[in-house]
Amino acid sequence: MDLYGIAVVSWETGIHESSLRRWEEMGLISPARVDLGKTTVRVYTSEEVALLGRAKELMDGGYKLRKALEIAELEVELEAEEGEDSDDE
Repeated sequence: MDLYGIAVVSWETGIHESSLRRWEEMGLISPARVDLGKTTVRVYTSEEVALLGRAKELMDGGYKLRKALEIAELEVELEAEEGEDSDDE
């Protein structure tokens, strides 16, 4: 599993690092933490990066933050279900 730091996520999605931190403080996202000795850093999976990127696209299209995250999460769930359905065939 690939993990990405906040700077990479910001660059990939176009979401400012401070926004990602604020969204975490608001309880909207929950990146994992990795202990690097004297410091702990946020890490995001490739799935989380994709979800955040899609949410950013939705916000750019006029959706508010919470609704954009909700829609992006639903899209991910639907894609997963469709993948499971095709495995059954």
